Amino acid sequence: MQFEVIIDNGNILNKDQVRTAFETLKDGTHFVNIEKLPLGRSLAQNRYFHGIIVKYYQNLWRDVKGNFHEVIVKGMLKKMFLTREVVCRVTGEVEEIVIDTRDLSVHSFDLFIQECRLYYLHETGESIPEPRYYKPWEKKWKKNTEY
Repeated sequence: MQFEVIIDNGNILNKDQVRTAFETLKDGTHFVNIEKLPLGRSLAQNRYFHGIIVKYYQNLWRDVKGNFHEVIVKGMLKKMFLTREVVCRVTGEVEEIVIDTRDLSVHSFDLFIQECRLYYLHETGESIPEPRYYKPWEKKWKKNTEY
């Protein structure tokens, strides 16, 4: 189980969510690991996006749209999932902007990755492998149990 604890000036802002997460635990001993999330996307997320997500979409679109460079594929994914409307307060005009992935928080980048995975599943019926950064404990566990 993973969940966010949001702390501001020493106060937990989402106490109910944290309490609920701990109440769902069953009897036994549990390992709790608390890490401060970086403001921007993590290196693991970035590597997964470029190394897995972009490659899967390059292969998917190769026969349908053409053989695009990974930079183009990234731009197409950003346009699909990171386009937002901004309304000018003075004129009321609506502009569409595409958010750059470098401006995403860890949480927002993760949502973007999940949107990419879900769309791929919907279009192909095949799953893009789940990111390994969801399971940081797994690597340590396998390392300690390998002979």
